[in-house]
Formats: sequence, structure tokens, C-alpha cells
Amino acid sequence: QVEFTLSGVHIDVPAAVLRLGALAGTTQPARSAAQQLQERIQRLRNARRRSARPTVLLQVWDQPVYTVGGNQLLTDALAACGYRNAYGDLRDAGPAVTLESVLARDPAIIVAVAPDQRSAESWLLRWRRIPALQATRNGRLLALTDQRFSRLGPEAIDASEALCTRLATLR
Repeated sequence: QVEFTLSGVHIDVPAAVLRLGALAGTTQPARSAAQQLQERIQRLRNARRRSARPTVLLQVWDQPVYTVGGNQLLTDALAACGYRNAYGDLRDAGPAVTLESVLARDPAIIVAVAPDQRSAESWLLRWRRIPALQATRNGRLLALTDQRFSRLGPEAIDASEALCTRLATLR
């Protein structure tokens, strides 16, 4: 079973495709599509396995800084890419975090998950002014405006693959 998580609810995308196919009377095409999705998710996870999983701050809002907790789709996408959410231990969906907290957790990468490129770049500019963070020192700041993460379907898998590809360029 291959699942993503949203607000503590496991979303099994391939199984959802199967259910939708059964309801629509298109079981065979749904079975094929679900199998392809499951294979893509497994390939993604298998390709990114590593012993050291760098931490990532997923910033979803600025002033105050909001992130995502452990029970979120973006956290699962990071895990599939071989990274871990710096605030994955938190169960709140979107906790506000302080600068002091971010400094203490010292993420290897900061991803500004913003509604548009201008906002993302603005948020990252603020982080660039804090050289004490390893993400800033190493130039591992990423703007992410992919709205496919807000959709709980096959597009979330596409978005996860794209995120993994973008994260891999930060090495």
C-alpha cells in the first residue's frame, strides 16, 4: 500500500483511482492507471533512499513563518525524495515557528512554498540575511510554487517527482 498523508488522514492515491474506476464503470483502465501510479511512487522512493536524510524547512507563509507538521502531503513528498521535514515531529497542520526555533533546528534546506514566485523570492531573501543557517551558508534555498500539491490525486505524484528533481539540484 502506497500512501500520502494529509492532516493525519492517509490518502492512498492508487486505491482512490481504483474506487473511482469502479464507480464510473471503468475498472480495467482504472486498474492499469492505479498500477502505474503505484510503480511511480515506489520508483520515486527507491531512487532516493539514503542513510542521511537532510532536514528541510517547508515555509508556507511569512511573517510569522508558518511551516507544515508531520501529517501533511508535503512531508510525505519530502520523505519520498529522501529528505525529512525539520518540523515533522509536530502534529499541527500548519504551526507558526519562531526564528529561534528555526535557528535551533538549523535545516539543511529551506523551501519557500508560496502562492507565486514573487512571494517565494521575497521570503527567501529574508533567509539569505541569516548566514547562521546552514541552508543559507550552502545556498540551499528553493522557491516552490507548484499548486499541484493542493490537489489530492495523481497530480500530487507528479508534483512530488518534480520536487525531488529540484531538491537534487541543490547538492
